[in-house]
Amino acid sequence: MKIVFLIAGKGRRLKKITENNHKALIDLDGKSLLCHLIENCIYAGLTDFVPIIGHCADKIINEFSKKYSKDIKTTYIKNEEYSKTNNLYSLCCAKDILKGKEFVLCNADIVFDREIIKDISSMDGLSSIAIDDFSYLEPIDSPGISMHNGKVSDLGRHIQFKENMGYAIGIYKFNKELSNAFFDKAEKMLDSDSDAGFHDPLPELFNKFEVYKCKTRQKLWTDIDTLDDIEKAKDIHKKIKEGYTSYE
Repeated sequence: MKIVFLIAGKGRRLKKITENNHKALIDLDGKSLLCHLIENCIYAGLTDFVPIIGHCADKIINEFSKKYSKDIKTTYIKNEEYSKTNNLYSLCCAKDILKGKEFVLCNADIVFDREIIKDISSMDGLSSIAIDDFSYLEPIDSPGISMHNGKVSDLGRHIQFKENMGYAIGIYKFNKELSNAFFDKAEKMLDSDSDAGFHDPLPELFNKFEVYKCKTRQKLWTDIDTLDDIEKAKDIHKKIKEGYTSYE
């Protein structure tokens, strides 16, 4: 099963840090965020990588060439229009190798406990979204979800806090059927909106395809969007690392 990294964008909210670098290359305890993501996926048994690249592409490619390169397969897909498009366009750049195939999609700006991706990748034949269903006292900056009869029925930041049933952390699993329908819907959406996000086609598809919640089970995670998020990410990574006696 392929693991797709959305890694083309510049991360403009990080300003000078990403002017000549990529936020996936931010250092966490002596390794890049991307390096930790790759190692987490290998731990979960995901070794067939599809990085969708754009900004600082050469630096990203170099990161896949480190000691673990002999244990993985990497197919690079480049979004040549990354500066003018959003991540749905990036994902559709890989349509020819993903449509109708089961795959896991991962944002490349998240720090997470590796058990989360192991859990979602083990849901064989099912579509699922990794969801933090901790009872927050106030909203967080992630897409919320609604549930109906045990399935995800809506996704997005438009969901009111009092109605929200969890937050999508940035890891999604598509089974073959959802994958096939998703790219058909995505292409139609891009005809009118090149700035659409990769999750925008999903809500309409929830009516036709079963998508389940993969609970994070209070495992730690965070994402990096702003300068303040970097220190938080370093702290979360440290706590995750301390939770495993053999974590490297």
